[in-house]
Amino acid sequence: MIIVLGLGPGDANLLTREAWEVLAASERVYLRTRRHPTVASLPPHLVLHDFDHLYDGAASFDDVYAQIAEAVIEAARTSPADVVYAVPGHPLVGEASVRLILSRARRLGIPTRIVAGLSFIEPVLEQLAGVVVAVAEDGVGRGPAFAPRAQTRQRIAEPGRGTV
Repeated sequence: MIIVLGLGPGDANLLTREAWEVLAASERVYLRTRRHPTVASLPPHLVLHDFDHLYDGAASFDDVYAQIAEAVIEAARTSPADVVYAVPGHPLVGEASVRLILSRARRLGIPTRIVAGLSFIEPVLEQLAGVVVAVAEDGVGRGPAFAPRAQTRQRIAEPGRGTV
């Protein structure tokens, strides 16, 4: 099994309990990058493998992420233990390597598990104190039915309204 784990935005105190428990129970962890503040606070018994060297020699980020995916898949195919692959933030927010790993693992029948981490979004929201993110449900039951396409066309067509 490949366990894809989010390390959060950089403060080790923001690791989820589930992430910490997975790390504490693991022997080795593959890191997309060791250049993340949380790495210094990981359990000391862990054997850490990173892919930082790939960034220096690759022609593009796409090449780096493809090489990382291949290495993680190969580790999962040859290791009797679960393979833990840890990334900054949340694994499903802006992580191209995770997308490739999940896709290839699915094709090969390798089970996967996502262990959430805070993304960069939560600390940004905290810094925007007083800003509230509205959701579509906020308008439910308080007026005409929500018709996104009709409202979007109307708003785009109105001069001076800016982009939606």
